[in-house]
Amino acid sequence: MSLAVARTRRRLVHGRSGSGARRSGVWLWAMGLVGIFAIAATLVVAAAIWAIVWFGQFAGALPPPDQLTAQTLFQTTPVLASDGTTRLYELTDPR
Repeated sequence: MSLAVARTRRRLVHGRSGSGARRSGVWLWAMGLVGIFAIAATLVVAAAIWAIVWFGQFAGALPPPDQLTAQTLFQTTPVLASDGTTRLYELTDPR
């Protein structure tokens, strides 16, 4: 019996095909890619949660909208000379 026939018979008996080594290499690459995508997805989800928490803390410090419309008007500020009566300049509303 030739060597090729013996190898083929062994493969058939043990259930191995000739591309088993290639399949395991492809399988390892596929599992590696799945692992990389899983890590990337975890990082994206963690960044999204962090951004939501950060925005929640920032938005919690803002006043309610009804208080924004009820602002007091800006009062002018006079700049007086050293004698206390002469008006040198007057600061007005910056808007």
